[in-house]
Amino acid sequence: MSVARSTLGYQSRLAKKDAPALAAMRRLARMYPRFGYRGIAILLGREGHSMTFDRAWCLWRSAGLQVPKERKRRRVSSDHPRPLPPKQPHHVRAYDCVFNRCANGQVLKCQTVVG
Repeated sequence: MSVARSTLGYQSRLAKKDAPALAAMRRLARMYPRFGYRGIAILLGREGHSMTFDRAWCLWRSAGLQVPKERKRRRVSSDHPRPLPPKQPHHVRAYDCVFNRCANGQVLKCQTVVG
């Protein structure tokens, strides 16, 4: 195969070296879920695990971390006015259509009105 025997048993020392930083990265990502890899890299630097943003990105992706997508807020529309509150009894009415089947198979349709 023409491959040096020294390369066959090669094991990277980087995994052992990055294990504490990776554990700290996972812990910080749980504490600060809206921080990305750059924010976490800054916090890691404050804890003594200084690294470049590129190295932080590689560790971030190898750990499978990601920032969760932010949900959109439902906002009240300003162009649709709210309905007026009732001013007197029977001012507001609500209706609904109810469908049912009789014993002989005929469809019974009723419109209920509450007011």
